[in-house]
Amino acid sequence: MSFDGFLSTVDTIFYGRISYDNWGNYQPTNDANEVEIKLWEGVHSKKKYVFSTQPKIDNNAEYINVNIIKKWKR
Repeated sequence: MSFDGFLSTVDTIFYGRISYDNWGNYQPTNDANEVEIKLWEGVHSKKKYVFSTQPKIDNNAEYINVNIIKKWKR
């Protein structure tokens, strides 16, 4: 399966803080080819959650810094 194929099967991406800092808002350079541009459009179209003890405000992701099992346990 191609990465594009994989992306079409998910609606959410989970990141650690460092991965998100590096890739969560990455934009291809002006000389990027169409395949790379489409790939990043696909990545950025997904809901993003970032697990971190260092939350920050980011309109493109929701930061999670609590005990998620305790918070969402029903």
